[in-house]
Amino acid sequence: MSNPTLNEIFDAYMSEKLNPNAYRKCKHPGTLQVNLKTPRELWGSMAIDDFRIGSKARVKASVQGWLAAGLTLPTCRKRVTIMRAAFRFAISEEMIERGQEPVFELPPNSPPRERFVDPKSELPQLLRAMDDVRTPDHIRTAALVLLITGQRRGALLALKWENVDFDRREIRFRDTEAAHERSKKRRVDQPMDDHLYKIMLAAKERATCEWVIEWQGKHCETIYPAMKRLFKRAGMGDLRIHDLRRSSATYVYNELEGDLTRAANHIGDTEKMAESVYVQKDVAKNLKGIEAVSSVLAQARAAA
Repeated sequence: MSNPTLNEIFDAYMSEKLNPNAYRKCKHPGTLQVNLKTPRELWGSMAIDDFRIGSKARVKASVQGWLAAGLTLPTCRKRVTIMRAAFRFAISEEMIERGQEPVFELPPNSPPRERFVDPKSELPQLLRAMDDVRTPDHIRTAALVLLITGQRRGALLALKWENVDFDRREIRFRDTEAAHERSKKRRVDQPMDDHLYKIMLAAKERATCEWVIEWQGKHCETIYPAMKRLFKRAGMGDLRIHDLRRSSATYVYNELEGDLTRAANHIGDTEKMAESVYVQKDVAKNLKGIEAVSSVLAQARAAA
């Protein structure tokens, strides 16, 4: 029976993920490498059979240590999930036999995030921060486009001016990915109303390269630090970039009288995902239901 070390298994797994001709191409192999760094340091030299003995308690103790050190539950879960994927890969490649892989528990899922920009109490603050002279033009554009279209950060950063059709008033987010690269996280083409059209036209007039989101004449590969500074100036330091997508879906849902289908189509996701992860329903929408129950109670009390 083969008894490879964990590092040998991780190396084979990463070799497959880094292979551009792999059957299932990995879009972000760097994320896998980062999350395997600590397991390599802790257990990389151990043979799989040695690691398997007591693996459940070993992994659980490590997760508790990571949490105590300040790591978030989703980060810990991702590390353990990637380890499990590497072991399953080893079985499929016959590096180890079925039943030889370690058995351990995944950390529990964290509660779903519900943070969004409240349109009444927070959105005015965010818009004022966007208009502040300290906010670079490309960050203001990025924030507005993400908020209006509900698309993911990766879709926006991959957008080129050739994907923006001013004549037809369309932003072709889907064209930023080749057909074979498309995953469950779909990118959706979006039309431009007058507001979005003016935003894109102003950005186009400032453009000095082929990318919509640029910095100093070059492709802007990350907007994370500048967006965090924007949120902090707006008094919303806990806000994340992805919360703009949740906000966009929520606005569509609440403004269109609870139309879940349109909210899901707006962000390019399923209705189930839109309802469970993105849409935050306006509590005021339940008022008629409360009034209906109160009416029944009043009638019953009158008849008592």
